[in-house]
Amino acid sequence: ERDCSVQRRNQKVIEETPCVKLKPNVKEALLHSAVMLTKNIGYSNAGTIEYLLDGDGENFYFLEMNTRLQVEHPITEMVTGVDLVELQLRVASGEPLPLNQDDVEQHGAAIEARIYPEDPVMLLPTAGTVSKLNEPKGYNVRVDSSLFEGYEVSPYYEPMMSKLIVRGKDRESAIANMLAAIDEYIIEGPVVNLPLIKRVLEHKIFKKATFDNGFLEELLNSPASVNKSIVAAIALSMVMAQSHADAQSPSKWKMHGRRMAMVSKLNGDF
Repeated sequence: ERDCSVQRRNQKVIEETPCVKLKPNVKEALLHSAVMLTKNIGYSNAGTIEYLLDGDGENFYFLEMNTRLQVEHPITEMVTGVDLVELQLRVASGEPLPLNQDDVEQHGAAIEARIYPEDPVMLLPTAGTVSKLNEPKGYNVRVDSSLFEGYEVSPYYEPMMSKLIVRGKDRESAIANMLAAIDEYIIEGPVVNLPLIKRVLEHKIFKKATFDNGFLEELLNSPASVNKSIVAAIALSMVMAQSHADAQSPSKWKMHGRRMAMVSKLNGDF
């Protein structure tokens, strides 16, 4: 199971396993529900079922099923040693699974952070050319990425630049390993969300695992979180980027709205 509660605009930013919020009896019931669902519909192959857990941690509710691997599947691989991509392809080609549920053991904890080309204050998309890149390395570190120096981040859609995955003997050590990996990660050119990820990991609510899926929005909307110099720098960067855009650049109405949002932040209109 995985906890994917750190989200913005209903899109995941940080995921982790195991989900320490789950009580043993609730976890057992949730996993049983997922298995029964796939059996009842006759589904075979990789799939992910998502649930919402209530604030008391006693009840869960079916949200959706994705008939594929999720973006965050690497954290499951990190703690089980199972290559989910390989197994998915083998099952699709008609081969039986070479293991059963009892063969799958979880060791330690793992966290994944999605690296987006967006500013860490307003969460607005950014663009540019990657001028310098240094990806973290190590036994407990994994980077899924196609980035390279000279890579062009387009302003026309929101790409996920990379995924940073770490593991540790427990959740505390996994958080420490992620923070160390972030300090090593250098992406120069476009503005990226690495500072925001670090801020979340260092927050006492995240460390206590008492957060819900509204945590990130609340963190960003708190007046104390706004560094006006950073917001001003981002606003200037956006204006400069717009001046170099071609005829197919994003709508001027959208750019105007983004600038006005930044002006409100600078004026203290929270």
